[in-house]
Amino acid sequence: MYTDYSVWEAVQQRLPPAYRPDHTTMPEEIYISLSDGNRIHLDVYSPQNAKATIILLHGVGGNGRLLSFLAVPLYRCGYEVICPDLPLYGCSEYSGTVTYPTWVKDASEMTGYYVQRGKPTFLFGLSAGGMLAYQVACKNPAVRGVLATCILDQRVREITEKTSAHPYLVKLALPAVSYIRKWLPDLKIPMKWVANMKAIVNHKDLARLLMADKKSAGASISLAFLYTMLHPELDIEPAEFFTPFILLHPEQDRWTDVSLSRVFYDKLGSEKELHMLKGAGHFPIEEEGLHLLVRNSISFIERHRREAEPGNPWEKIKLTDYENHMKSDSVRQLQVLNAMMKEQFAQYPVKSIMILGIAGGNGLEHIDPEIINHVIGVDINSDYLDACVSRYPQLGSLLELLCFDLTEDYTLLPHANLVVANLFIEYIGCACFQQVINQVKPHYVSCVIQTDTEDAFVSASPYSRVFNDLGRVHHQISAKSLIQAMEEIHYHNVSQAEVLLPNGKKLVRLDFRRL
Repeated sequence: MYTDYSVWEAVQQRLPPAYRPDHTTMPEEIYISLSDGNRIHLDVYSPQNAKATIILLHGVGGNGRLLSFLAVPLYRCGYEVICPDLPLYGCSEYSGTVTYPTWVKDASEMTGYYVQRGKPTFLFGLSAGGMLAYQVACKNPAVRGVLATCILDQRVREITEKTSAHPYLVKLALPAVSYIRKWLPDLKIPMKWVANMKAIVNHKDLARLLMADKKSAGASISLAFLYTMLHPELDIEPAEFFTPFILLHPEQDRWTDVSLSRVFYDKLGSEKELHMLKGAGHFPIEEEGLHLLVRNSISFIERHRREAEPGNPWEKIKLTDYENHMKSDSVRQLQVLNAMMKEQFAQYPVKSIMILGIAGGNGLEHIDPEIINHVIGVDINSDYLDACVSRYPQLGSLLELLCFDLTEDYTLLPHANLVVANLFIEYIGCACFQQVINQVKPHYVSCVIQTDTEDAFVSASPYSRVFNDLGRVHHQISAKSLIQAMEEIHYHNVSQAEVLLPNGKKLVRLDFRRL
């Protein structure tokens, strides 16, 4: 078990505070026994009603505990996260000769167990864990997607040379390893003698600490493991691989340049995407890159976990269709809401704001970073959240985006001083909105609802057809019913204002203060 693990504690001091575990996010430690006799140590982060299971696979310089920097934010977003220690690393117990196929077999057996439980399951490989995740997915076709920070095909000798500790010796060393391992397969050598472990992290003191750690970068491997890792056997070649794949590559990776991963990535036949993690090293603990890692991971996971489910109709509405409808001459709600949000943001003396149903970020240009230090945007459509990031880069890490279905995920919401919910409550209902507010506990709530003067709650425009399915999640909300619902949870209505729209409908702003 990980008790008094000083190396991990040192890593925590390098992390942005939001990515450090606290007493509420520490994992449960368990051991599982596999068919080959190995007892694998797992760090398990398991929220109630988890939306999906994500198995994080470390490489040859890490262990499961060191992946908490990624496990914690994923856990906070409602995912079950499993971090195994692969044999030779961490706290796992093993017997016999450990080879790279041992890793593939053990990780595949664990993955099969979690897939059979029925939750959408994803594999996330970091460093050498990227190729491992690919190989495990080949053996488990029910895996919904593969995420990786790099994916190195060691069958390509140029890749082996460029990632080794001594590139000029590779041509001589490989034949020697091939010969000696036949006679001494269990002979162990430190992994740092083989791999360019000095480049594992872009902080020299931390790299030295990791290389001295027998549980991670300072571990020793057998010649049998080394040889089989450098001569992997793939069940499926990349051109025939069709599981969705995302490469999240650190921009400042001094060990494995992205060009090395592109050799394999470019051949993949699956739906795929590539994102660079700005400012991040091979062990991506730098704030900007880590923020991108988590955001893009969640976007990918949410998109693919919902594919086989009926889902919420908002997940299928394109942002361009939504915004073109909202700003059309017959509707003009986008423009009116923009002006109303400017007033909402300036109305109260708050430092943090949560925007429910943030869509593409309409109104975010009115956020003053000199006054507001935290904006939390929540939406069910991950593409909308991606648009927020690309449209408002000036907000940087001030903007936190959460891809949540609040009918399921409201318990995961953090605190904010002000909640803004414009044309949103209609799609979750008053009862669910009460649960959201009780979870967030804001001092102030500012809402905009629509009152209809015609039968259809969606106004007529050339884009109206894309909203045809919204009727199954729409709730009719009146000012009276909302005020009553808020009073039930001890929020007092402090103001009410109306704006008339061109089509005869009204937008009603209702503000509340906690008693």
